[in-house]
Amino acid sequence: MSNEPINSRIIASTLLWFARVSSVVTINMLIFFLWGDSLFVSLLDIREWIGFLFFPCGVVFGMLVAWRHEGFGGLITALSLAGFYFVYGLAVQGRFPQGWAYLLCSAPGLLFLFCHLLEMRLARTQPLPQGVIHPQVGGNTKPLSN
Repeated sequence: MSNEPINSRIIASTLLWFARVSSVVTINMLIFFLWGDSLFVSLLDIREWIGFLFFPCGVVFGMLVAWRHEGFGGLITALSLAGFYFVYGLAVQGRFPQGWAYLLCSAPGLLFLFCHLLEMRLARTQPLPQGVIHPQVGGNTKPLSN
């Protein structure tokens, strides 16, 4: 008997916890940047509000949702990042935002999305062996009865 399904699930679970820990670090870092920069939201014009709602607000919201619903939260993060680049960057500012920091700060949310897709693939191709606890569900290993 191969340990491949169990090893794949251990990797998926490790990636999920890495996404969770890195999301906490990233969210705290963004909060400290905003706090240290003394951001005055009353001084933002409508164009800056659009960018602010996509990044960091949408990205942080997506990471928080991803702690409970990895796929949905990761999708919120990905769409917020895309909105920041395309709606705020190209449509509002007329240029693509420069730098890698936006992608780096969004990486935990994108990793949540990747973990969700990986877990869906594993669930479809490699059912859990009897008696193994699902990393997302928890304690119940008995099959449901009618």
